[in-house]
Amino acid sequence: QMDTCHSAEGSLQFDSSSFDISFGSSEEEEVTVAPCEESEEVTVVPCEESEERLSCSVPTSEEESEERLSFSLSESEEPEPEPKPEPEPESESESESDPAIEDLSLYSTDPLDLAEKILSVSFCPSRLTARDKEYDLIHAFLKQCFMSGNGGGMYISGTPGTGKTSLVNRILQEPKYRSTRSLSCNCIELANERGFFSFMQAALLKEKRAMKVNDLAVALQNHFRSLDNFMILVVDEVDHISTIVQQVFEWAAQPKSKLIVFGLSNSIDLPMRQLYRMKEPPQLVTFQSYQRDEIAKIVEARLVLIGKQIFDPKAITFLSSKASESGDIRQALDLCLTTFRNVHSTTNVYPILLPTIVGVLKKMAAEANPRERIGKISFNMQLVLWCIIKKTANASNKTTSASEVFGSFQTICRSANLPQDSTRSDFFQWCELLSAEGLIILKNDKSSRLVSTTSRLQTNLTHADMMATVKEPTLLKLFQ
Repeated sequence: QMDTCHSAEGSLQFDSSSFDISFGSSEEEEVTVAPCEESEEVTVVPCEESEERLSCSVPTSEEESEERLSFSLSESEEPEPEPKPEPEPESESESESDPAIEDLSLYSTDPLDLAEKILSVSFCPSRLTARDKEYDLIHAFLKQCFMSGNGGGMYISGTPGTGKTSLVNRILQEPKYRSTRSLSCNCIELANERGFFSFMQAALLKEKRAMKVNDLAVALQNHFRSLDNFMILVVDEVDHISTIVQQVFEWAAQPKSKLIVFGLSNSIDLPMRQLYRMKEPPQLVTFQSYQRDEIAKIVEARLVLIGKQIFDPKAITFLSSKASESGDIRQALDLCLTTFRNVHSTTNVYPILLPTIVGVLKKMAAEANPRERIGKISFNMQLVLWCIIKKTANASNKTTSASEVFGSFQTICRSANLPQDSTRSDFFQWCELLSAEGLIILKNDKSSRLVSTTSRLQTNLTHADMMATVKEPTLLKLFQ
């Protein structure tokens, strides 16, 4: 029996005797048909048996009787695919299966092996304690960029060890952002403006020949202007190359930009000094130093992953108080790991009590090599330390005032053509960090750990310590 399907262009006939079609619904139903080789008729066949398929919408009511037949295009006739939409934020439930979260089952069940991993600064927990507000701000910023189709900049500041880099990295590893291209760099490692632009050239530009810094800046600006899809650039310790700060945020502020820039820094007032002239300045987020209770929660949240009670609660309270002097969570984690290693290799008795931690601290202080710590601090902190050494070398009481050291710091910057945009507050912050590292002794009239113009500074380090440790050519030339 031959049935006919009518359309505006004509009619198609097909054999319905061997194929059952139901018209029980008022909605449109589709059947898949394939052209016969020997006739004009179209015979209904199962979908999987046909490579090139024709779709016929069968009318189920009189009102739909004039419905046109729709046909799928062959491969050669397919239109250009639409651009793939940028990822939109997804629900937080994804974190349950997020590969960015460390799978502890991959590691040994030995407590020491787990502790080495869990107490490491690089460990990526499922969430960062005491950083919910900052997480929401960064997440909202990214969502705004993706939803609007335009890039933007965010300047994140805070003292060292407050979770800036960890939180940004944790967010960018989430499934909804992982497909977006990202590039990260650390300005301390790149050392100077030339190092930064050379890194960017190697990572992004096809042109690999040596170029002047100004030419590289223009080439990179054109590269970012031509982006079709979003790209995220994370510039850590951005204040250490002050001449690039405004440049990187202006890349993201270009019209219809697809570049998202995160600038991370220890300097809180840098935007007021360098970015206030921008038409579209970056959003600002400040990470406050961790308080004692917050440090304790972070440590406890990590230790519970080991699967046994490692530290007595009083011991955790003590080391949290010690780390809260600087607000640097890294100090608490390092102290935990060092103590755990010591106990694991000796008594192996748990939980670890307060006297044990005190003993480890004393041992660490006796064995500490200050030269190792000098090599880990920033360029500006090394320069400040050098100024303190020079000022105290010939002083009768081996101390000098913070005000005098700041003046010496500014003089050296001018004579060596170094950036001169550091403020007094930056200088005070560097001195406080040097004190927290145990490289200088801070003496105040009151029992305060904050530096002021009247503070007295002292150090037991010498010119030889600096020369043996510092690797930066600019500083070595100054110190000789």
